[in-house]
Amino acid sequence: MFVSNLTLDQLRNVLYDRLGRVYSGVRRTNATTRFDISVANVRANQIYVVGEVTQPGAYQISSLGTVLTALYAAGGVTERANLRSVEVRRADKAVATLDLYDYLLRGDVNDDVRLQTGDVVFVPVHGIRAEISGAVTRPAVYELRVGETLADLLGAAGGFRPNAQFKRIAVHRLLPPAERGPGSPARAVIDVALTVQPTNRLTVQVPPLSLLDGDSVIVDSVPRSAASSTWPSRGW
Repeated sequence: MFVSNLTLDQLRNVLYDRLGRVYSGVRRTNATTRFDISVANVRANQIYVVGEVTQPGAYQISSLGTVLTALYAAGGVTERANLRSVEVRRADKAVATLDLYDYLLRGDVNDDVRLQTGDVVFVPVHGIRAEISGAVTRPAVYELRVGETLADLLGAAGGFRPNAQFKRIAVHRLLPPAERGPGSPARAVIDVALTVQPTNRLTVQVPPLSLLDGDSVIVDSVPRSAASSTWPSRGW
């Protein structure tokens, strides 16, 4: 039997059909005769990892290897890497784009791509980055894709902590030289008002503010005594 390009599940289906013609006990339900298959040896694929990785170059990885496998082989990404748009190029065409935040923040590897010989994994330089600090679950610097807003940044940071102040969010922005007046500070503070809907579950609406590279977002905290007296029945 030729099994090239079949997955193990596909091979099992083929074997059920072929062996079932000879052995009546081989069937998917109420089987009396069973079989098992395993991979004894896996070939290696040569792939290339370039761009913002620690050790760019050509690598031999398992034929079952994916984009994440290649990135680990190359020593991971650099501080300048674009984590939201890792490209897989095959025969000079982009065949897939991987958002590493799906893996890093949620453990989701559904979009991870199995690589073939000759594939190129390209990690570009990062795009817009914004820092978020204060009363959020994961304060850090995050990279934003084109079109993402303040609400998306909050989502990446895991949302508000229970002690967050739901009145406003302060966005500190470095002004371009053309917008700086004589003697004026190089930074401006944008106060973003929040809307709270006290339903069965507290809902906070965040305006769709577009962020610029280098923005710093601060979510204020409610003093401990005020938080305990304001939300006693909701556990805040």
